Amino acid sequence: MTVNRLRRILTVLLGLYFALDALWMLADPMNWYYRAGVAFTGSANVHFIRDLGCAFLVAAASLLWFAKSPLRAWPAALAGVSFLVLHAFVHLWDTVAGRETYQHLLAHHLLAVLVPALLGDWIVRNPDRPSTRLETSVKTQLSPHSGQSSRSTPPQDSCRSSLTKFPSP
Repeated sequence: MTVNRLRRILTVLLGLYFALDALWMLADPMNWYYRAGVAFTGSANVHFIRDLGCAFLVAAASLLWFAKSPLRAWPAALAGVSFLVLHAFVHLWDTVAGRETYQHLLAHHLLAVLVPALLGDWIVRNPDRPSTRLETSVKTQLSPHSGQSSRSTPPQDSCRSSLTKFPSP
């Protein structure tokens, strides 16, 4: 199995995982609240749980789109995974600050929050992401060894060159 195939399979699995979690938050927020291990954080806010469900649904959709069309969906996947990574950092910070115990972090958030965020981060850092390909393409085209002649003056703006020049007064 190639690394790209592994990335694609993991992307689909993560997308489905977050989609199911998001749909659970949206459909039955109180059930999610008591079973997801967050009840100790304070009283439930159904509206806020559904807001989070929407954010996770967007992250899931970006991952599923990325699995289907990596070049086109890379910016969306980067944004979705950024949310997941920041969410994981919130849990880590709450543990460091003493608002969560290390036991709770390991028991409830390691596999549900931290590992998926790290996997998502690994997926979007794919060396074949669009920006790397574009940068490589541009560097190759602008390289003095690429066979192109170097210009001493910058190219003219095509809009300016097509305008009529008015004589100076």
